[in-house]
Amino acid sequence: MDDFIKDLEKVIKAGIGAVAAGMEKAQDAVDKLAQKGEPLYQQAKTSVSEFADKVCKTFQELGKPKLADMIHDAQSLTNEELTALHKGVGEMIRMRAEEAAAQAAAAAEERISAEEVPAEENAPAAESAAQEEE
Repeated sequence: MDDFIKDLEKVIKAGIGAVAAGMEKAQDAVDKLAQKGEPLYQQAKTSVSEFADKVCKTFQELGKPKLADMIHDAQSLTNEELTALHKGVGEMIRMRAEEAAAQAAAAAEERISAEEVPAEENAPAAESAAQEEE
């Protein structure tokens, strides 16, 4: 029985050792991946900053300094805040598109109703056109 307990202890210790070794290997892998990703992260961060600066400069050249300031301020937002801003802007764009579509439909209806002429007034013109064809 003593041997069985010793063997069981060895198995338990081996299991704990395997978990510890696996955790060490996983941590090493994560550290290596993070190390490889760091230059790419810094490059992306720099590219985004440069792009935002170019956009700000373009807006300033177009006489839209307020937009340039908004772009500059947006750089300091968190991902959650940027997501909320993106949703809000998307909603505003959707609402303006719906508004423009409704205005276009109303203008088209007005144009159609202005061009409509009662059928009796069209009858003589249709008869004279038919006579000219003959």
